[in-house]
Amino acid sequence: MKNSFHYFEKSLVLVAGVAVMLMLAITTLSVIGRYVIGAPIPDDVVMNEFLMVFVVFLPFAFVQAQREHIMVTLFTDKLSDRTNLALDAFGFLLGFVFFAIMTYSAFHYFLDAWITGNYMEGPLALPEWPVRFIFFVGILMFTLRFAIDVVKAGLELTNRK
Repeated sequence: MKNSFHYFEKSLVLVAGVAVMLMLAITTLSVIGRYVIGAPIPDDVVMNEFLMVFVVFLPFAFVQAQREHIMVTLFTDKLSDRTNLALDAFGFLLGFVFFAIMTYSAFHYFLDAWITGNYMEGPLALPEWPVRFIFFVGILMFTLRFAIDVVKAGLELTNRK
């Protein structure tokens, strides 16, 4: 069943895809500017660093929902389905706890940049808070996905008794 959370996860993947295209455009235009007119795009490297946060963190939840993260199943292939499901539930719970702590930290990391007005040194003095907010959103969505997975695995475990 597809719900609105799934579609929001998918839209974050699209935003990450647009960020990749922007990175390509910024790099291409900066190189052309550097060699044709002798003036690259100011802060092009910083812009690409900021966009990399979009590319890395926004798709986390969607990839988790699809179960596409790297998994080593050398030992678990020989276990029963119920045992594998219990191990998955435990892993989801550990992931939830770890990323809940990270979400809390990321929120304070964003809030600090917002309140103090942090910016990157350079000609454009780009503010840091938008990128820190995107980092927070990506980690928050990943944490929520783990919570959903814990509940689903727990329900499936109780139904298999």
